[in-house]
Amino acid sequence: MCASVKRNENCIPLTCIDRHILNYVMNRERGEPLRLSMIYDFCLGVDSMIRSNLKSHPSALARAMGEIGDGWMLLTLWSSLNGITRFEEMLQQLGVARNILSDRLRRLVEVGLLERRPLSPNAKRYEYVPTARALSLREPLRQFEAWGERECPAE
Repeated sequence: MCASVKRNENCIPLTCIDRHILNYVMNRERGEPLRLSMIYDFCLGVDSMIRSNLKSHPSALARAMGEIGDGWMLLTLWSSLNGITRFEEMLQQLGVARNILSDRLRRLVEVGLLERRPLSPNAKRYEYVPTARALSLREPLRQFEAWGERECPAE
């Protein structure tokens, strides 16, 4: 039986993620206000759950998508493959929020597509260098970009 919520006398079916959100909100300690950071933490958990489900999917494309994650990860990887390896340069080129870029770089390092290297021996700044695994994606991503130029022209 599908879980549902009663709204205006109608039963509205809940998706798997809806149920997780409802459970998350309902199980919070009583009296504690729901803060934006709680919702963000929850969404990271759902994103992680979805990606981990894709990693065991029978389709190789689904497994690859689980590894790459999302559009920002793909664009971040593409930037590094095109020689933009420093955080501030990527930030400027991509126009993404700092926290998003930081998270995507961390995840790309975790999955072995980028290597985090200090700029100098005692540096607090790093560069993100593509690994051999990432370099193997260069040609497929070039083809994907060419498809985008043909099929998705800029407006």
